[in-house]
Amino acid sequence: RFERNTMIEVREITSTNAADLDLLHRFVEESFKLSFPGDDERDVEKYFHLDQRGELGPNKTHVVVATDDGVVFAVAFNWARLD
Repeated sequence: RFERNTMIEVREITSTNAADLDLLHRFVEESFKLSFPGDDERDVEKYFHLDQRGELGPNKTHVVVATDDGVVFAVAFNWARLD
């Protein structure tokens, strides 16, 4: 059962904010890796950083994280080709 403790915060993760990068890492470690146990499926952070450095060409990575009192409870993750 989910109980809401505080106001829900929704943030798009950016490479310029240390708190956002920490939130992305927490999501990957606490949730994503549990759902995708194969090593070749768990490289969310790698692709996010490659995209932020412009190394994925026309591909774009978006990550939006929702937290309730600092606890990650929902994430939207999308890889899109923009050409």
